[in-house]
Amino acid sequence: MIGYDHGQTVSQVTVETAADWGISIDELIQRARANLRALPLPTWRPSGDRVWKLESAGGYTESFLQLPMTFDTLPARGQPLAMIPNRGVLLATGTDHPGGLAALLAAAKESLQHAPWPLSGDLFRITTTGPELHVPDDSPAATLCSTIQRLDLGSAYADQKTALDAHHEAISADIFVATYGLLAPKDRPEEVVSWCSWTQGVPSLLPVTDTIALVSDVAGTRKVMRVRWADLERLVGHYFKPTTEDPPTARVDAFPTPDEMAELQKCAV
Repeated sequence: MIGYDHGQTVSQVTVETAADWGISIDELIQRARANLRALPLPTWRPSGDRVWKLESAGGYTESFLQLPMTFDTLPARGQPLAMIPNRGVLLATGTDHPGGLAALLAAAKESLQHAPWPLSGDLFRITTTGPELHVPDDSPAATLCSTIQRLDLGSAYADQKTALDAHHEAISADIFVATYGLLAPKDRPEEVVSWCSWTQGVPSLLPVTDTIALVSDVAGTRKVMRVRWADLERLVGHYFKPTTEDPPTARVDAFPTPDEMAELQKCAV
């Protein structure tokens, strides 16, 4: 995303805007990065234990993620790892800094959940050419990283649901927008998975989740069965109608047949 700073407001520069200006997106990106390089060099300040926070008086701090030179003065050891969990927040540590990754993820999670403008749950490795999405090799860190990404996505889906609910009410459309939920085993609270509900007889928009709870009525008795999204796509994916929403949703107007439900029961979780 490229933002055009008007002083009091910032607007997004789209492909159509670039065409109106007679310039390519690649040229705009280079211009934007040149503008960043022209700003006063930001500084790293300790933020808790083994994590540093970038401070800049001359621009949106998180945008400095785009400049590898920003990390030349990072005190942490090893290749820089960075996160931008909130607007105006750029946190970093190093791959060889003891305990740095765990501290970085914990700080980012706290910021994403409790600071006012959540931005991103992604972890980046900083290379000479720029940031790259990074998945930790360490299992606990990878699990926590996935949890943070789901928290981030849940926030986006919540905002989307609010907007879609208002839109459907305005046009008198009887469509249920399913909630993006999170759950975890009691003995493994760090292993968070996402879920939503698909109810028989209710036209719905389903967020893309790890699992779906199918709610049906069998002989007057309410039944709930939870199935992995991948298994649903494989067995009853023909019910999913794509939409233009981002984050993505699937439109469903019908419900699996009893025979299909019997097949789904074999892979229920």
